[in-house]
Amino acid sequence: MALNVTKCVVMSFKRGTSILDSQYSLRGIPLKRVCSFKDLGVTMTQSLSPLDHISVITGEARSLLGFIFRSTRDFSSPESLLVLFRALVLPVLEYGSIIWAPYHLYQINLLQSVQRRFVRMLSCRMGFKYFEVPVEEIKGHFHLLPLVLRWEHNDLVLLFKTVNGYLDCPELLASINICVPRGMCSRFHFSQMLSHNSLCL
Repeated sequence: MALNVTKCVVMSFKRGTSILDSQYSLRGIPLKRVCSFKDLGVTMTQSLSPLDHISVITGEARSLLGFIFRSTRDFSSPESLLVLFRALVLPVLEYGSIIWAPYHLYQINLLQSVQRRFVRMLSCRMGFKYFEVPVEEIKGHFHLLPLVLRWEHNDLVLLFKTVNGYLDCPELLASINICVPRGMCSRFHFSQMLSHNSLCL
């Protein structure tokens, strides 16, 4: 495979603040060392923190929200706006979530704020005042699931495909610990390795 040297960089994944300055070259050309890099649409950093990626996609999603509501001033149907939100904005907030899905509350809230903003703007078209919108009630009415549940759904789809052979990735399959049920009523099928012990899930 021919590599474009001008598009190749070096990034080391590490913990702590130690400086890594090893030099690498490709066909005699030194490669630039970077602290973050966008690969296949996901912004990766040395610490593997998803915050940079979350900041990027949150900004992109908010811009799309603005575009939707500017372009649909004459729309009166909430369902039409929902179709646009699900088609244009949600994919931005979900793409590659199995890699970067956050667990810090402030990062989750940053992403959830996009959906809350959409609900408020949608509700204004329905006659509500922006800061008086019953956000949770409107979300329930239009069946808008929390983003956390949508990310978990993506994780479960990946697990299902891996365990059932729909995804050809032996390395990933080997890292999944499957429990043998002790009885017919057992609900535990997977285990998580903790040191030398397994915890059934």
